Order: sequence, then C-alpha cells, then structure tokens
Amino acid sequence: MLKNLFVFSLLGGAGQLVTYFSLIIFSELLSKENFGNYAYLLSIIMIISSVIGCRYEISVIKHGRQNANYKMLPLYISPLVIALSGSILLIFRSILNVDLSDIAVVLVSALGFYLHVWLYSISIVSDEIRSARVAVFLKPVFAAIGQYFSIIYFENIWIGLVAGLYIALIPYRKVVRKLLFPKVKVVCGIIFEQKDVFLFSLPTTILAAVNVQALTIFFGVAYGMESAGYYFLANKLLEAPLRIIQQHLGPMLGRDFCKSQDKISFFIKSALVVFIAVIIYAIFAYIFLTKLPLNKVYPSLENIEPYFIPVLLITIFRFSVSPLVGLLHYDLGSSALRNGITIFFGTIVSLCLSWVGVRDPVQMIWIYTAVIGVSYSIVFGVSMKKVINYYSVNN
Repeated sequence: MLKNLFVFSLLGGAGQLVTYFSLIIFSELLSKENFGNYAYLLSIIMIISSVIGCRYEISVIKHGRQNANYKMLPLYISPLVIALSGSILLIFRSILNVDLSDIAVVLVSALGFYLHVWLYSISIVSDEIRSARVAVFLKPVFAAIGQYFSIIYFENIWIGLVAGLYIALIPYRKVVRKLLFPKVKVVCGIIFEQKDVFLFSLPTTILAAVNVQALTIFFGVAYGMESAGYYFLANKLLEAPLRIIQQHLGPMLGRDFCKSQDKISFFIKSALVVFIAVIIYAIFAYIFLTKLPLNKVYPSLENIEPYFIPVLLITIFRFSVSPLVGLLHYDLGSSALRNGITIFFGTIVSLCLSWVGVRDPVQMIWIYTAVIGVSYSIVFGVSMKKVINYYSVNN
C-alpha cells in the first residue's frame, strides 16, 4: 500500500509539474483574451466533470470489488447529467457568454476528465494498479502536448485538450474489456440503495467545486476574459504544489488523529504545524514567481503580479483549514456539507458585494479574500469547538 501511495504521489507530482509549466507557456502563446476564455471555460468544465457521475465512484470504491454492478453506476447516470448540464448552459448562454461550440467543448472535455476518475476507481478495486499509474501520468502529459501542438498548428487549444484526454485513456483498455453491463432495473435499484451518496456527497462536491472555480467564472462575466485569465493563472500557479501535498497529507493526519490518545492536543499541534508550513510555502512561492528571473522569461507573470498577494492569502486560508477540518470526518463524522455551505455563503456574499459597486478586479479579489477569510475562520472555529467539547467529555 505504501509503495502504491509513493508511486502515485510521484507520478501525480510529475504530472502536476507538467501542467504547472504548460500553463505559463500557454499564457505566452495565446492572446490575453484567448487565454482568459480558456481559463473561463476550463473552470466550467471542472465543475461539470466533478458531478457527471453524481459521486457514485464512491460506491465503486466501497462495493465494486464484491459486486461488479456497482462499477457501472456512474456510466449509466452520466448521460442524464451531461444532458442536464448542456440544457443549463443553453438556457443561460447569454449570461455566461458561451455559444454552441463552447458548450460542445465543455461537455466533451468534462466527460473526458470524468472518465479518468471513473476508470481510475475501477482500476483500484480491480487490482489493475499498473493501468492506473500509467494513466495518472499520461493524462496531464498528453493533454499538455496536445494543447501545445493544437495552438501551434490549429490556433485552437481545445482540439489538443480533448485529443490528449481521450488518448490518455488507452492504458485502461484492459479494465474496460472486463466491464459487464447490468440491466437498467438492477442499476436503478443500486442507485436507490446508495441514495446517501446522492443526497450528501454530491451536494458537498458541487459546493466544493463552485467554491474553487466561481471566482474565475465571475471574473469572466463581470470583468472580461482577460481578468479571468490573470486570476486563473495566479491561482493555479500558487495552489498547485499545495494541492498535491494535501491529497496525501489528509489521510496521514487522519490516521494519526484516530490513533492519538490526546486528540485536543494533536488537533492544536497539527493546526500550528500546517499553518506554519503553508506560510513558509507562501513566502517561497511569492519570491519564486515575482522576484526571480522567471517573470523576465515569461512576461505574462508580470501581468498577474497584482493578484499574487490576495491569492496567496486565499491559498493560506484554504490549505490551512481544509486538512484540519478533514480530521473530524475520520472520528466524529463532522458534516462536510455544512462546512461547504459556510464557504459557499462567503463566496456568494463577496461576489454580490463586488457586483453592486466594484469595477476593479483587483479590488474585487481583495473583498473576496476578506470575506472568504472570515468564512474559513468560522469553519475552523466551529471545528475547534467541536473537538474540545467532544473530547473533554469523552476523555
């Protein structure tokens, strides 16, 4: 297990590095408007791809080894979600400023991203670990290569993204050949049996995706695609390394939290360590992206410099609080949905305040930073109170 974790971490990290530097290159190759449009549509794609399977890949992981019918749940429900997503985009296309070709790109790309999630889950429960390892690495590499050559030869980044995503599914061919297609009636019965996934995990996922992607979309609608591209690039460059660490830090902290005899002390010490680590990272990230010669090689980095400080603060809030709040799910069954609603409410409040009277995107992001900081502080405070109250009584 530890070997697999290490290998997946290594391959995932390498893939993230490819994505990290490819974004900088794409920002140079594309015009500011086109890169902003790319960022804008990609944010919509990320929201849709996170919900295409209604989170039933959780059921695949939990029950797919015992009952092969569970593996097909996401595939059966995904056409309905894609159709619903397409309908929503069509209805609000004037507000979202998208045309029919944009909608087609969004849906095809979102499905490509989700197929990787679904087949990865099946590979894990089917002991096809090698297929998953290869695909985890090839997805960002093929997507980056495809997008680069697509810009150079076709002046259209989306052809390369779609081609890269679907070609990178080839390592899963052994997994696909073993899939069995149950009757629709059987699948409907399993969906009803697993209704808690739909009722609780799906809303939590939607809120999390919206909380992360909403600001890029808001920038595109309110301030234009150029501003959306600036924020998107700053956000991705600053948070990408921390996202890799969080994926593996969360489970390790959760394991140690469950074993700990003094959970209040462990929670406080973990909070201090995580906060200090994130602060140190933020300082080095700021120096790396603004003070070193990198921004002389890539002039687009100079354009996003006004966004760095507020985005760094958002990153500090998000990655200081999220791993710690996640600890409570291991032992107390704390509601991720409630926490997601709190952050979502903060996001909506800040966007509404900005919509009313702020016409400068940099001022807007400072308002967002302040409100979202309060939201994360509330989530952390409630979680801390829950830890102290629960374990003071039960120790």
